[in-house]
Amino acid sequence: MSSEALKRKAIHICGNVHGSPLQPAVFRIVRTLNLKGWMRPQVSGFDLELEGDESTLVAFEKRMLAMQKRHGWSISLQSQWLAFQGDTSFENLPPLPQGDEGCWLTPDRTPCPDCVAEMFNPHQRRFFYPYTSCTECGPRYSWARQGLMDRSQTILSEYVPCEQCQAEANQSRDRRFLYPLNACATCGPSLSLQDAGGRPRFHHREALIQAAACLDRGQVLVVEEPHGYQLVAIARSSSAIKRIRSILGQPHQPAMLLVATPDAADTFCDMHPQERAWMQGPDAPLIRMRHREGRFSLSGELSPSCAFLDVGLPASGVMHLLMHLLDLPLAAFPAGPGFCSYACSPGEVNKVFGGQVDGFLASNLSVLRQTTRSLIWRVCGFKQVLRQGFGMVPIEKKLPRPSQSIMAMGGSALGGFAQTMRDRVFLGQAMDGSEEKARMDAFLDVLGDIKQGRKSPVDHYLVDSDVSQLGVQYARSTRRPCTVVDHDLAHVMGSLGRGVGQERLLGVCFDEGSSQDGASASGGDVFMLHPKGWRRIAQWSPFWLPGGQSSHPDHRACLYGMMWEVFKENLWDQLPLRLRAPLQALEIKQWNQVLATQCQSLRTRSVTRWWQGIAALLTHSNRNRFDGDAWLIMEALRGQDGHAPQGIKPYAWCLDGALEEGSIAQMDWFPMLREMLEDLHKGRGSDHAFQRLVETFYDILNRLIQALKPEGVIFAGNGFENRSLTERLGQRLHEDGIPVIMSQELPLGDQAIAMGQCMAHASFDGIRSHRKKEVRSKKQPGR
Repeated sequence: MSSEALKRKAIHICGNVHGSPLQPAVFRIVRTLNLKGWMRPQVSGFDLELEGDESTLVAFEKRMLAMQKRHGWSISLQSQWLAFQGDTSFENLPPLPQGDEGCWLTPDRTPCPDCVAEMFNPHQRRFFYPYTSCTECGPRYSWARQGLMDRSQTILSEYVPCEQCQAEANQSRDRRFLYPLNACATCGPSLSLQDAGGRPRFHHREALIQAAACLDRGQVLVVEEPHGYQLVAIARSSSAIKRIRSILGQPHQPAMLLVATPDAADTFCDMHPQERAWMQGPDAPLIRMRHREGRFSLSGELSPSCAFLDVGLPASGVMHLLMHLLDLPLAAFPAGPGFCSYACSPGEVNKVFGGQVDGFLASNLSVLRQTTRSLIWRVCGFKQVLRQGFGMVPIEKKLPRPSQSIMAMGGSALGGFAQTMRDRVFLGQAMDGSEEKARMDAFLDVLGDIKQGRKSPVDHYLVDSDVSQLGVQYARSTRRPCTVVDHDLAHVMGSLGRGVGQERLLGVCFDEGSSQDGASASGGDVFMLHPKGWRRIAQWSPFWLPGGQSSHPDHRACLYGMMWEVFKENLWDQLPLRLRAPLQALEIKQWNQVLATQCQSLRTRSVTRWWQGIAALLTHSNRNRFDGDAWLIMEALRGQDGHAPQGIKPYAWCLDGALEEGSIAQMDWFPMLREMLEDLHKGRGSDHAFQRLVETFYDILNRLIQALKPEGVIFAGNGFENRSLTERLGQRLHEDGIPVIMSQELPLGDQAIAMGQCMAHASFDGIRSHRKKEVRSKKQPGR
């Protein structure tokens, strides 16, 4: 063919696909089509320049698009014609030095079936090697310093591939072709089993065998995985699990139950087919499921305070091999930042847990960044993320339009950061830490980690309206421009997970509430979103919250604040006998003083806090024993099939004010609480009251929908982690033909609010809505 018939085309594959099978797939397509040119990884994907006849170049793009659809890759292709140069071969070029945008990191992946089979096959050279991985699986985010374009940018930079591993990486038909993290027992990291004092006793395969024997004897080990450290015991050993709970100070939090197969999980829990499929995904989430009666051979200490278990498959080769040796389920607890630093070495972990556990199964690698396992459960027929971690971070989303260099600081000290690069936004993992010092350490560690991977300074910060948050204080200290994004709007945009299109959407935020001015908090807000902007149309009626933000786990404080708003000092006469009887006269006097003077109290509209008060009223629970406890308590109140009995009527409520531009109506819950107490005094059960409450919330939404005619409803805020409420509302709205929108990739709480800040900033020219006059009720029931 003459050179006149040949053309040259530049193609940019844009997407977060480094270390994936995409580059080998492109190479094979190019070879099949006999194209010439080169391919080079860069920050936002891959650059190619290809030469061939026009029809062959078009065929290449069609094959790429077909492969994108088959594999579910989030990529886009941009191309343009160039002058023909006459290349004689096709080359994979090394990356150029990084520019000013840092690198895009890809999430971790659990070992694929091929790699697991290789670890269990005695005829393979990677038999019992726990760090076996390929282009389809393995550590990504956990091992990357500044991206996975080449080995030198990972923690494997000091390990030189052996001849066999290098040959695999050079063989185009091998599944490890061009894989930057290829390693084996000869050239890669190794394991050792250390005693309680941190002294190595066994190495390599023998370390795994002896570790399994220790666990089988009922001992407790600290096990290092690429994404962090776990305290591990046999799931049937109550004494060992109690030891771990004592060490970590977590008497109630459900443990991670690790099982070898989905069939094993189905033995212990009521598993839906969707949950089985999610469990086997490459992100290997833990799934919160109701346990079967009896629990068979499992210890009751796995979940001593609720009827749910957090169940998952092994997420690393280390756990796969341990469970293969034991053939028993394991209980695992993460050793989070409250105990170990964000990035830490085995020696640091030995200092923390030395003498408290029976041994350490650790590698000769340090953990670059600790990432907890992701946790999901099934709501309204799809997955809802409760905790975002391994396999899910960093999450990548496409922005409605390209952005400058922006960092969103999130909504609380435990939230995550989001950063924009061109037309993408990346949300990092949420921080952890129960104590104030641990929170500060985690904040600085995660922030430093982001800075290390990003070369240029941030041009602009997006911050929360709560000025007390660490993120706000840090952003202002940089003297860079800062834009305040409404806390509840950010929740709604995070749940939407994209920009606002041409539709009109109703955004409902039921959250814990963010303090706006130190004296009041939001958390019960309804928005209208449309292409031209947004406005707040309704709010939950406020009440005093004794103890303020520090009362987060106290259900009684929420209840007393709600009842004081309606009954004042007469609230004690209205309390059901079971709640009133334990209170002494002095205690009632002290509560009255706090409530009357609003001492250390916060004015809140939080629907989450309101539901916590309802949990105290209906279930007599005093406090949250762990994150999400109130919602699991509520699960016991709904019917077995999750549907409300026929004939259930909603409670009375009021909408004070007009749903029109320039005003904010009040959703008055006072009549609701009064009627609920009447039900309880008449001997109607808590389950009846709960069902009526759910119907009332549907009645509220239905009235708003009828008045505003939205094309969809967004559920946002951690109040919708109340699965009983969410599923019933979703079912009723589905029957009415109203689509319900909830993000299936992002948590409902503050963990994902930074993503919402970026989406809000990119969607609306002005983040602040038009100034509105709040319409307060002229009627004040109970006052």
